Amino acid sequence: MALCKKFEKLNPMEKWILVGELAHAIQSDDEMFEMAQDIITIATLRGLYKGITLMPDREENPLNDLKTA
Repeated sequence: MALCKKFEKLNPMEKWILVGELAHAIQSDDEMFEMAQDIITIATLRGLYKGITLMPDREENPLNDLKTA
């Protein structure tokens, strides 16, 4: 799936800041966390996650080490 035009127009630093600010907001506030869950639900209903795996479960995935920590 292609990036939305507004996100695509951001430079790499702007993308990094946007994602970081969103992460900080949902980590710091229960209402913001619930809003993020609503966004994920809407994205799922719109089919935005079809055909992609955000966290593939493969041996070569270094993030698998986090599961046992």
